[in-house]
Amino acid sequence: MEASTRFKTFKAISAPAFLLAFAISFSATAAADITLTDFASLGPGGGGAVFCAVFHNTNPDIILVGQDVGGISKTTDGGASWHHVNRGLSLPDATADVYGITELIAHPMNNNVFFACTWGGLFRSDDTGDSWRRLISVNAAGEELGISWLAVSPLDTNLVLVGTGDWRTPDVGQGLYRSLDGGETFALAAAAGLSETALIACLAFDPIDGSVYAATSEGLMRSTDGGDSFSKLEFVFRHDHGQWTGIVEQGGVRTFWYVLQTLGEGAPSNWSGGVYRSSDGVTWTEI
Repeated sequence: MEASTRFKTFKAISAPAFLLAFAISFSATAAADITLTDFASLGPGGGGAVFCAVFHNTNPDIILVGQDVGGISKTTDGGASWHHVNRGLSLPDATADVYGITELIAHPMNNNVFFACTWGGLFRSDDTGDSWRRLISVNAAGEELGISWLAVSPLDTNLVLVGTGDWRTPDVGQGLYRSLDGGETFALAAAAGLSETALIACLAFDPIDGSVYAATSEGLMRSTDGGDSFSKLEFVFRHDHGQWTGIVEQGGVRTFWYVLQTLGEGAPSNWSGGVYRSSDGVTWTEI
């Protein structure tokens, strides 16, 4: 089976999202006795850890892969061959390349536009990932800005939200950025209810009512006004350090997902990870 056929159902993959998707798929097909021999490496190789991947909206043979030290690699033949596409991915002073491609996003309405969230800022490509330009790189104090996630509203694609911070470090956040012109320009949003240093690990728009959910270092938050303000969900999870959240909608029925961060050495014993599911975004069940 060709790679583009095997994986074309995935539009964007990050580490926690992929593991969740795999766990669900595996549980549904366990009877098939899946083994490691059913997996084959697609590359690209030579770039350290792979953090994320994204597929072209209409051509599943075009895939971009983000790495920790190798930048971004691209395939146009479903993974049979790869080449680096790092032109423009540099720090503001052009003294070094940008490391840590934490997330790649395809614009839902423009097949040529991709966004790259990195440890050195937010970048945009208007030529299907062949070259990149910097949109956000430093904060108001001139400090390098790590970007964790970008989400485009499915109800208004002019509305784009960007989270800051990095759960892998972990690093503190430096605010929520917002675009009202489809990701051309960004400015800090008010984000009342979130502290200035909250790590915003992931953002997800509700495809039905347009509200946005944010997995943060202060808990799972929800905004109903496009990021002007946030309120913490009242449900009590194991701890407040969220790593990933997503919403799947099919036939008008939503399924909400939330993944807690597994904290490192020295963390309280109850601060372990967890995967939660909800049908309404209010009441959650650990799975």
